[in-house]
Amino acid sequence: MPLIKVPQNPDPPMRPPPSGDSIPSDLDFSWELNTSIHHKIRLFLLLAPGSLVFLLTLIIMNWASPKQHIYLALGGFSLTLWAILKGGNLVKIYDKRYKKKRLDELNS
Repeated sequence: MPLIKVPQNPDPPMRPPPSGDSIPSDLDFSWELNTSIHHKIRLFLLLAPGSLVFLLTLIIMNWASPKQHIYLALGGFSLTLWAILKGGNLVKIYDKRYKKKRLDELNS
């Protein structure tokens, strides 16, 4: 059986720093967005629309007749899932604006 040589360097390979004063536009700030308060803001933006639709469905079911509860529950469930998917778009917008703000800070 042939032997496989595994490199023994414990440090991960590093990218060379950008040359000169140019800052690449594809800088990745996702590690900042996944830590601290940004993670909580992103989670809120993702789940808030769905939670609001869910609560409104429960309130409407309180006043509806029992015969309509199954239709309201199914409709509320599908609208809740749709709102959570649209919350994902809110997270993308937040990420894009945050990255633009950070790039502007680095360029100034």
